Amino acid sequence: GFVSSILLLRFGKNVFKIIRKIKTNKKIQHQSATLVLVEDKILPHSFWNAIFINKNEFEQGTIETELFTHELTHVTQKHTLDIVLIEMLHILFWINPLFIFLKKAIQLNHEFLADDTVINEHQNTFHYQHLLLNKAAWNNEYYLASNLNYSLTKKRLKMMTTQSSRTKVLLKKLAIIPMFAGFV
Repeated sequence: GFVSSILLLRFGKNVFKIIRKIKTNKKIQHQSATLVLVEDKILPHSFWNAIFINKNEFEQGTIETELFTHELTHVTQKHTLDIVLIEMLHILFWINPLFIFLKKAIQLNHEFLADDTVINEHQNTFHYQHLLLNKAAWNNEYYLASNLNYSLTKKRLKMMTTQSSRTKVLLKKLAIIPMFAGFV
């Protein structure tokens, strides 16, 4: 109970910080998201339907469209819901280290999905990889928010150039059927 309380307090504190950032900064509606213009020097990152971006970079128009597309994908596919759910499970079952690995896997999968959308929309993998490498050194203070600063950038870059055959994908999908039957 004590450890769960500590983790719940940490979770609540982070959610409160994000909500306070949303309320205290200028907001602009952008497609299905709300852009929150902050004074801090940050990388774009998202939480629910809010995309946090640097106010000066937005006003000067120096934020790359690929970053907007990436964060908009997180918002439209509701990736925050997955992160909050796994965080709650981790709070309840903190003793099980599987939830730490599961959270990292979910975050990486979200990044793969957002990267795939960017590549399909902008059709320039090399430029996007270069952009990610330039932004990889930035830090984000919100552990609940989806952002480009994820420690597995190398895996993301590798995934962008990996081509998988349709047969292999189909076989993997079919392999789920006996596994699911076994679990049942």
